[in-house]
Amino acid sequence: MAFEQVIGHGRQLDLLRRAIRNDALHHGLLITGIPGVGKRTLARAVACALLCEGRTGDACLTCAACRRMERGVHPDVVEVVPEGKFIKIEQIREVRKTLLFSPVLGPHRVILILEAQRMNLDAGNALLKSLEEPPEGNFFILTAPDERALLPTIVSRCRRIELNPLPLRLLLDVLINREGVPRDSASVIAATSGGSLGRALESVPNEEKKDAGIVAVGERISAELQGLRESDIKIILSIAKRWSELPEEEERLLDLVRSRLRQRLLDGKAGQMGTGGSSREEACEDLPLRPVDAREVFMQLEAVQEASKAFRKNANKRLVWEILLLRLAGHG
Repeated sequence: MAFEQVIGHGRQLDLLRRAIRNDALHHGLLITGIPGVGKRTLARAVACALLCEGRTGDACLTCAACRRMERGVHPDVVEVVPEGKFIKIEQIREVRKTLLFSPVLGPHRVILILEAQRMNLDAGNALLKSLEEPPEGNFFILTAPDERALLPTIVSRCRRIELNPLPLRLLLDVLINREGVPRDSASVIAATSGGSLGRALESVPNEEKKDAGIVAVGERISAELQGLRESDIKIILSIAKRWSELPEEEERLLDLVRSRLRQRLLDGKAGQMGTGGSSREEACEDLPLRPVDAREVFMQLEAVQEASKAFRKNANKRLVWEILLLRLAGHG
């Protein structure tokens, strides 16, 4: 696994590559970010770069160490993952025993603690001493969705690498050009992924999925958004009822609504500038074809954010959707 195989996160990759090349990498790294953004992939890429015989700051993928890494049999990589719900103290004790010995094949050993937020209290406390003063040549790489999920004493002993959600254009590029997803479906998947490549790839329809999942739901929602302002209140309330019964997570559906509203802003701006070579009617296919009022769209985005907060507080789903759709339709 080389850095060039990591999707996105160019700034973080440059910093890590330079630190490894200059033998200046901190002995403890904490990689944080939303699920599916590439934390585990990056952790393994850092391990491969550290153990590569080329010592260039990245993995060459051809030396014996890199080939062992690719096969998952490198003796100087210790990977700790949850056993059941937790990472347990016995697993950390095994790590501490390993640290008593020198690396087997080279100057470095890498301990990967994946999903470190699932260490129980005893395991976390057992890790502290080793993490503070590891033997020469040993590196710890922890992954977690958020530093707040870990003991503050563990966080303070690590250099944090935060991975931001991936931009929409990058997700679209992967879905269309690497996965072969049609553009319309890719747009729905990317818009509802929250910047998570893992989540996006899980939503890609395949032959085993008879139902296209979020893609089919997204197409229906887009069509209903398009006709929202022309619908009477009774129809809007029936749409809200239907959305409240969908099995998809509310935040994914809200991401789709956000995407359509933002696209409307972009299309409106392009129409005003006379760019893009297409008419506004062609650009605004997902929302009512009418002049774009930027202030109105921003207010609608605020309404979506309020709905998101309400869902997190476990408010009545149907009621939240009713209020939001009425506001989007101009009734509130």
